[in-house]
Amino acid sequence: MLAHRALAADRNSADAHVILGEIALRSHRLAGALVEYEQAIVLQPHSQAAMEGLAGLYRQGSVTKSMLRRMEAVAAHPPQSAPLMEIAGRLYADHGWYSAAERCLRRAVEMDPAQISAAQALAQTYILIGNARAAADSLSQSNTASAAVVEGVRAGERNDLLASMRNYDAALRQGDRSGLAANNLAWLYAQQGIRLDRALTLALLAHELAPRNPAVLDTLGFVHLRRREYSQAVEVLRKAIQIAEQQPKDKDEAGAPPQMLAEFRRHLAEAYLRSGQTEAAQALAK
Repeated sequence: MLAHRALAADRNSADAHVILGEIALRSHRLAGALVEYEQAIVLQPHSQAAMEGLAGLYRQGSVTKSMLRRMEAVAAHPPQSAPLMEIAGRLYADHGWYSAAERCLRRAVEMDPAQISAAQALAQTYILIGNARAAADSLSQSNTASAAVVEGVRAGERNDLLASMRNYDAALRQGDRSGLAANNLAWLYAQQGIRLDRALTLALLAHELAPRNPAVLDTLGFVHLRRREYSQAVEVLRKAIQIAEQQPKDKDEAGAPPQMLAEFRRHLAEAYLRSGQTEAAQALAK
C-alpha cells in the first residue's frame, strides 16, 4: 500500500517498483516481480537494487546456456542494453561459465561505463577464479570506494597487510558493494586471528552479495574455523566444495583453479580434524 502511494506521488520512482518487485517475489508472484523489476530498470538503468532483484528472479527458474546466449544476443542488438548484458553475465557466473560471464560483464561496462554494478559483478567473477588483481582492476575506474579496494589489493601484493586492511576498511566505509573488500578484509582478520567478530560480519556480508561464490564461502568457513565454530565451518566449507565441483563446465570453461579447490579441501580437512571427525579428514586427503 505504501509503495503504491509512493508511485501515485511520483510515477517515475524506480525505488517503489523495486519494493513492489521484492514483495511480489516474496509472495511467489514471479510474473508480477518481473514486471516491477523491469519497470525499475527502465526508469533507472543504473539501479543496483533492481539489477540484483531481476538477476535473483531469473535464478528462480531453470537457466540453460542457450537461454543465456539468446539474452546476450538481445542485449547486444541495437538498441543495446547494458543492464540485460549484465544480467546475462551474472547468470553465466552463477552456473560456472566464467569465460562467458567475463565476456558479458566486460561488454556491459563498455556499453555503459557508468554501470557500476556491472564492474562489481565482474570483480566478483574474478574472485571466483582467484584473480584478485583482475578483480581490483575491474573496479579501478568506477568510484571512490573501488579506488580504495584497488589500493588494498596492491598493498596485499606488497605484503603490507596493515595498509591492505586500512584500504579495505576505507572502501567499506565509502560503500563498496562488490564484496571484494568485505571478503578480503574478513580473510585477513581470520588469517591474523584478530577481530574475529567483525571478520564474521564481513564474511556474511560478502556471502550476501555473492551467495553462490565458492571462494566467498571458503572465506566464511575459514572465519568459522578460526572462531572455533567447527560444525559451522564444516557445513560451509562442504558447500563451497560442492558448488565448485558441481558447476557445469564446458570445454572452454576452466572453472575454479585446482589450487583453489585444494585450498578449500585443506580448510575442510582441518575443520574435520578439529571437530573430531578424523576419518572424514583422512578420506578427504586421499
